[in-house]
Amino acid sequence: MNRLVKDRHLITNVILTLTLLALFASTGLAAYLLGLEYLPGIWWGEGDDDPFGSAFMESRWIVADSPPPLAPLPLTSVYVGEGDLLSANAYLLRLSDGGVLLDYDAGARVFPASLTKIMTALVVIESGIDMEETVTISRGLLTRLEAEDASTAGFGAGDSVKVRDLLYGVILPSGAECSEALAVAVAGSVGDFVQMMNTTAYRLELRNTNFSNPTGLHDDSQFSSARDMAELLRYAMLNETFRSVFLTKDYVSAPTGRHPQGLAMQNRVAKNLAVALMPEVFSCKTGYTRQAGICLASYLIVGGEEYIFVTMGAPRDIDDVYLHDLDFIAKKISRPLHPLREG
Repeated sequence: MNRLVKDRHLITNVILTLTLLALFASTGLAAYLLGLEYLPGIWWGEGDDDPFGSAFMESRWIVADSPPPLAPLPLTSVYVGEGDLLSANAYLLRLSDGGVLLDYDAGARVFPASLTKIMTALVVIESGIDMEETVTISRGLLTRLEAEDASTAGFGAGDSVKVRDLLYGVILPSGAECSEALAVAVAGSVGDFVQMMNTTAYRLELRNTNFSNPTGLHDDSQFSSARDMAELLRYAMLNETFRSVFLTKDYVSAPTGRHPQGLAMQNRVAKNLAVALMPEVFSCKTGYTRQAGICLASYLIVGGEEYIFVTMGAPRDIDDVYLHDLDFIAKKISRPLHPLREG
């Protein structure tokens, strides 16, 4: 009888062991087929909780860096070879489904230059400030920005300007005086406004982004990535006010002391792209500092599809650098895309 009991116990252990092995193998196969970079691990143990003596104690996922993805990410669809892009970093996003069609070192932390002003405009709009409120441009502000060689929209010292007009000044001519004047009007100080910018970045899960000013003037502690900027612009375009400002190419402000007929502003790069070669580029925001290189955040419609395309870190000494990378991408997405090619 004891022999029979032992045999049954042995058979039971063998069956359980084979079952666990089958489960282990099928789990590993499933992970492989799903493309997960995680391997099932075997942990050996001893003690009263181990039903098989020195056999399996438990099986768990070995996670190297982060939890497994909740869902597969869209495959990159635009192949970029050596020399295809002038920019060091690029990211192409399809708005209809969030598909990532190009990720060219897009997670690298780089300096954003005036792409910063996308966040500046968004924070101003989301603050709820009255668009008809007037803000006075101080002489001290203009003097300091001139010394820093910052781009300005052209408002004069003492001008009382509507918030709405300053908002257009932030995006179209990339006016630093508009950015700082709005920052103080919204938050009371530039420092408090920057905190609002970083709070928004955290809320939007822009993990490779940090701001130290609202203008994009160089600061070693101010950085972002092509991916974060694309995600920021995608979110901002959902706001009707931001979208209206961003898609405008020409605008005239209300009369001011220095500009009794109103200050005429335009997005020159967007106008040049549309007229010269690329009507599918609806609008864009430019940026440049010596440390950041040339940056561009674009909104395109090609073949009825909307796209966000962000490039950063292009060299300044190449003619038509804005046009080159946009033209390359527009041609790629105007014809059928192919699955990711290994390079």
